[in-house]
Formats: sequence, structure tokens, C-alpha cells
Amino acid sequence: MAMITLTVACALLYIANALHLKPTQEGLPDRISSTTYALSTSSTWHTNKHLANQTSSAGHHLHIQTKAKCTIHTNKQTLIYLAALLITNAHDTETNPGPHQPLSPALDITPPDYPCGACGREVADYTNAVQCDNCDQWFHAACEEIPLYIFQCLQSSNAVWDCLLCGLPNLSSGLFSNPTSQSNQFSILSSLSDSIDSPGIPVHASSPKQPQIIPRRRQPKLTPPPLKIAVINFRSIRNKKALLDQFIAQHRPDIVLGTESWLTEEINTNEYFPPSYQVLRKDRQTHTQGGGIFIAINNAYIATPCPELDTNCELCWYQLKIVGSKTIYIGSFYRPPNASTETMEELGKALSRIPQGAHVILGGDFNLPHINWTIPTALPSARNQEHCNMLIDLMEDNGLQQMVHDPT
Repeated sequence: MAMITLTVACALLYIANALHLKPTQEGLPDRISSTTYALSTSSTWHTNKHLANQTSSAGHHLHIQTKAKCTIHTNKQTLIYLAALLITNAHDTETNPGPHQPLSPALDITPPDYPCGACGREVADYTNAVQCDNCDQWFHAACEEIPLYIFQCLQSSNAVWDCLLCGLPNLSSGLFSNPTSQSNQFSILSSLSDSIDSPGIPVHASSPKQPQIIPRRRQPKLTPPPLKIAVINFRSIRNKKALLDQFIAQHRPDIVLGTESWLTEEINTNEYFPPSYQVLRKDRQTHTQGGGIFIAINNAYIATPCPELDTNCELCWYQLKIVGSKTIYIGSFYRPPNASTETMEELGKALSRIPQGAHVILGGDFNLPHINWTIPTALPSARNQEHCNMLIDLMEDNGLQQMVHDPT
């Protein structure tokens, strides 16, 4: 019905413009009668059937007849006012037009909070997805065709994953950064280049870093697990294989520092040590009985022998690397009871070759029980005070700390 009212108003304006209506001699009324204001969309309008033939010296007249059979003589200005009044009451005009609102909230499609960089769909918590470590954009594992076992490896490790866009080579410095601006014979084409929108020279040498969408989970600081180290003076391991197997099965040490193994070159390492350990031996080269040292490290650790630290004494070294820790040098040392001071001097040479800042673990049998490690100083009753003082000086010079304070 509102559209009918608007159509009638437009028709009235068209008739007024077509007839070029002018004010009549009777003049305009000071105001529209109450009958005119009471008209609504349900009012019936009739134009005088004799309108086309009715003329007079005063000009053309337009007769509008209402239900009350009341005739109003009006002109162009009155028609415009009446049309504006009808349009206002038509309830079709937007007083404050704005963006289109959906008919139902269910039809309102909002962009996803975490869109996939490949398909653009939502990356939900229950879907397998990976985040690029360069641009921080999320991708569905299925969109990137990442197999399940590779996704599980990425999830359980600190491996770095880059998307295809970030993994491409940087071509901006050579291909796009120097656009040609020299004139050529096709001058008509050069004039069109200004009207074509162009991104211009790249601001950055690579793809700009997008704002972070999802805050990355803070990786926990890796703390190396404590090492379980056993220092054992075997006094011949040849007849103690069963005891060694029982000890390893019960305590599961990570490292075993052994002295006085009494092993020789003719004896294979696999005869006494389980295959889950890597063993570094240094047997006594003389034909006298006794001596011999070794280091046995579990295969779960990455260990490398250090031949550059070998000196003229019963001493061997392993270099151990653990995630989250500095390089560790582990040494096994044996000093015979009747050794000369040269043995302690050779030990000092090996310690001086270790790089600064590395961790050092030195174990074995020094045969120097007469030391008070609380002070530390050699006891007056010590028969080899010179050796005791040399050991104390070596520990202070290399920043070593005694762990066992009582004789064993």
C-alpha cells in the first residue's frame, strides 16, 4: 500500500509538470484544510473526468475529489507539498541508511578468527594444523599434505617448519626492485602505465611479517636430566662379569668409570660389557699385573673419544653432548700407590687442554686418602704430602670440586 501512495504522488507531480499549472485568481489557501491532513493510503482519489476540456481565462484547474466530496483548487506548489507529505508517510524512506543487515543472525557470515593460509577456512582446535615459524600463519595439515607421522614428529620436537611462501627464494631484489623506466618506440604504451594500478617497488626485501594471529605456546626450557655415574675400582673385572651385569641391571647407571680392570688387548670388550653401552678402554701396556681403566656410557648419549687429551698416565676421556647443557668432558684416572709426581704432572697437562667454559667430571682412584677436603689440606700423617698438595693445586687451578669427602 505504501508503494501505491508513492506511485500516486509521482503521478501528481507528473501531471503538474505536464499542465504547467499556475496560481489561480482565487489564490492559495493559507493552509491545507483538515480534510487533506486526514487523508491516508486508504483514501480514494478521483480526477475530474472533464479535466482535459475544462479551461477558463484564469488558467487551468486541477480538481481533486476526496471521499468527503470536498473539492480543493490547488497549483504546482501545493502539489509538491502534497507529494512530499505522501512520500514522508509512505514508510519506505531510510532516515539513516547504512550497511546491509542480514535478515537473520544465522545468515551473518563472519570471517574466521584463525584462517588457514591455503584454503581460508577456520583452523579449529580439534584439527591437525601447523604454524609457520616465519610468518606465523596457520595451515591445515591436510591442505599442506603433511603425513600423520611427520605431523607427530613436528608436534613432539623443536623442529622448524616454514610454509611454501616463506620457503621460496627471495626474488624481490633482482626481479621486482628495479622496474624499467626507459623510453622505447612504443611510446603510446608508456603513457598507459600511469593509469594502471601497480604495487610499485617492494618496501621490504622479503614478504612482510603478518601480525601474529595465535599466540605461540611458550616452549618449556629444556633441563638436562641428572646423570647417574658410578665410580668402581674392580681389582680385576675378569672374574666379576656376573656382578657387573647384576649391578647394571639393578642401578642402570648412565656412566661407569672403572679402574684396575686388569684387561689386556687380547680380551674383547663385548665379553664383559652389555651392547647397550659404548666403552672406551685404556689397558696397561706393561706386562705387569694390574692397572687398566675404562669409561662405559649408555648409548642414549652422544659420546666421542678425546685422543687429544691423552697423556703419559692411566687416563682416558670422553666428550659428552647433552641437549640444554654445555659440553661435558668425562675422565677416568688411576694413580698407582707408588707412582711418582710425574703422574700428577701428566694429569695437569690433560686438564689444561680442556676448553674453558666446559664442564669436567673426573673420577677414579687417586690413592690419596690423607686429605682433609673441608679445608682442604693434606693431613700431617700423610706419607706423600707432595702428591696431596699437587692434587689440591690442580683442583683449585681448574675449578674442580671434591664430591666424596670420606675415604672409600
